[in-house]
Amino acid sequence: MQSTQDTKNKKVIVREATEHDALDCLMLIKSFVKESDQPFKFDPIKTLESISNSIQGLSTLKLFVAEINSEVIGFVSGIVYEQLFSRDKTADELAWYVDKNHRGGTAAIRLLKAYEDWATSNGVVCIHMSHIERLADLSKLYNKLGYKRIEATFQKEI
Repeated sequence: MQSTQDTKNKKVIVREATEHDALDCLMLIKSFVKESDQPFKFDPIKTLESISNSIQGLSTLKLFVAEINSEVIGFVSGIVYEQLFSRDKTADELAWYVDKNHRGGTAAIRLLKAYEDWATSNGVVCIHMSHIERLADLSKLYNKLGYKRIEATFQKEI
């Protein structure tokens, strides 16, 4: 799956991640964890294992990247699973991130579209998206794109 668009003379390409993207994804995920102020200790070895397993189809995790001029500038990752109480499938976005220097263009929306297309092709009945409120409130964007708020997540650091 690949999509392109010429934005301000820069072609944005969104595609499934490959082994060639592993180190770029590692650095972007590290930036995501730092910027989002996650309470989890960043583990580069675990991260590379997750990336590799996704690329090789060894996990339920899927990873898409956005690039401009062969530079990976963003990613989205998600999973598809059956509900605890139903055989219906749901897709959950795990992380969606574009490097600060490339925000404001079409890369983020194109990543979201690739994730939605992948989820739909996997027979889901719904797609879950989230946002980290201290980074950005994406509620208006999600509403505009047809999403509705169904829950709030609370976190307690131990």
